[in-house]
Amino acid sequence: MNQKDIERALANWIREAQSPTGRLAEGAGPAEWAAERFVAWWRKEVEELLDEGDGAVARLRDGVTGVLNWEEHGEALHELIHVQDAFADLRDALGFNETPQ
Repeated sequence: MNQKDIERALANWIREAQSPTGRLAEGAGPAEWAAERFVAWWRKEVEELLDEGDGAVARLRDGVTGVLNWEEHGEALHELIHVQDAFADLRDALGFNETPQ
């Protein structure tokens, strides 16, 4: 996902929301409708990227468990834990641990 993908997705929903054909849900305005669709799409895209990164770190950590020891490699093992914590903090900051509306 890059800026062009984001712009394209948002432009599509804005165009659909303003289209004279079709109807929006009762009580929904064009901006609200487009924003809801965009946020759902963006959330899915970002969560997939976070899942990939978090999974890679978990696999790396599992792969080195038993091979590396804390006495010799404690700093590297601590950094793996730090990366996993950072992914969890990012999920929290983005509200991904909350139920979508």
